[in-house]
Amino acid sequence: MSVGKISRGLLKTKAEIAKKLGVSRYTVREMELQGCPFPAGRSTWEWVREWMEENPHFRPGHGFLETKRGAGSGTSARLSLERP
Repeated sequence: MSVGKISRGLLKTKAEIAKKLGVSRYTVREMELQGCPFPAGRSTWEWVREWMEENPHFRPGHGFLETKRGAGSGTSARLSLERP
């Protein structure tokens, strides 16, 4: 991840990233907690795609949400790298 010379227009909020991925913002928050780069609460599509490629076994609902709602209550759906 290179932060140098990033245009403000390229930095997206978690809500914008969630909309582009077709997931909830809570899923994106979980991605952040598991290491997806969101410096200052923003990221780029390229950083998110890179993280997703490096973490192909990431499943929304597993991790911190599992401990709050109980084991097995999360979804097993995978996030897609394909652009909608």
